[in-house]
Amino acid sequence: MVKISDFQNYLKSKKIDSWEVYLDESKSTSIEINKSDVEYILSGEKTGFGVRVAKNKKLGFSYTNDIKKFKECIDTAITISKLNNKDDDFESFAKTKKEYPKVKTYDKDLEHFDVKDFHEYMNEFRNIIEKQDKNIVTGNGVYRKNITNKNIINSEGIDIKEKSSSNSVFFDGLRLENGNENINLELGDADIGILNPNVANEFGKRLVSMKNKKDIATKKTSILFHPECFGAIMDEFINNSFSAENIQKNKSILCEKENKKMFDEKLSISDDATINGLYDSRVADDEGIPSQKTTLIEKGIVQNFIYDSYTSNKEKKESTGNASRTYFSKPSICTSNILIEEGRRKNLISEIDEGIYLKGLMGIHTMNHSTGDFSLSVYEGHNIKKGEIISPLKDTMISGNIINILNNIIGIGKGKGKYLWGEGSVYTPEILVSNVQVIGSK
Repeated sequence: MVKISDFQNYLKSKKIDSWEVYLDESKSTSIEINKSDVEYILSGEKTGFGVRVAKNKKLGFSYTNDIKKFKECIDTAITISKLNNKDDDFESFAKTKKEYPKVKTYDKDLEHFDVKDFHEYMNEFRNIIEKQDKNIVTGNGVYRKNITNKNIINSEGIDIKEKSSSNSVFFDGLRLENGNENINLELGDADIGILNPNVANEFGKRLVSMKNKKDIATKKTSILFHPECFGAIMDEFINNSFSAENIQKNKSILCEKENKKMFDEKLSISDDATINGLYDSRVADDEGIPSQKTTLIEKGIVQNFIYDSYTSNKEKKESTGNASRTYFSKPSICTSNILIEEGRRKNLISEIDEGIYLKGLMGIHTMNHSTGDFSLSVYEGHNIKKGEIISPLKDTMISGNIINILNNIIGIGKGKGKYLWGEGSVYTPEILVSNVQVIGSK
């Protein structure tokens, strides 16, 4: 059996300046159902090995999913390094003197959650959704469970092992047939521990709430962003605009904006991978740098950007622990858990005389990251009048600029929801924003 020491000894025998090994061992199981029928059940284990090497500031990378071929993989990385151009900005692979935080990233009950239980679990989930309305068709639903062990070692003294668990459920074909109206939604949830099927109650209620859509007129109005919707916007915005790589390449709207007030003073945001149980918490990032909390925005002022070891070395700073990778890819900068500070207002809908409640937008990835401009279709939203939800929206879009949106915040809710389907995870309250352009078809 191949051991970590075998990788180290072989790398040390080579005439290279520095090296890094990323070892990933994972067990995964998934089940897909269509109505009550099982479409497939897949279960398997895989191991992957990725290696980066450097000599004379020339970098090479290679990977394999056959650990027995680790010597060939290392030799390939060395050959590639010789062919590459010198990278004068490269200083070293990750190094640290910090202590690693104690973070819960693994749930043993989930590991023992057996494939025999998956079908029963998914049928319970489906039945809870369908109880909300006799005309609901659940379509395809997928449940996935992953148990992962990663080990990162390098020539600079990094040697960190971490075990993590995750599971997710996703329905991509929720449909409600209402006369001539077909309503479709995609909804899901994820966690590091066994998911509670009762979350399906909300799935069903959201689908039913979209019956009898109504046109609205084009206007500027207040918008209350549901956590899922605001989380999706902020995941896209922060991962692009707060990336040190994009700052250094002058591709971010926040270039030269550090320590400047750019947003409403009610807005404070941090990136924090050290909180027990959150979906993207971890002991270390994927270069082995200890996880930490990084304040990005405090009372509207840009405080920090997020770094991996390469970009931090370019500025003679410490990495913020935001490197993300798999065994078959090189590291890139990515958020962990984005935390948006909650407010004190418990029922923002009741404060709205006229406005819109947005839960889902299409095309968020099309936002212009150089200007912040966007034009997005609404796929889940409701009209609000005199503090009450009146009707779901039909054929509606919103347009504007993300900087303007974040400067027109008039209320932040108490309590947090989550968005888990982006680059990282976002935990945010509801956010009420004024003066947003809404394009209707009425």
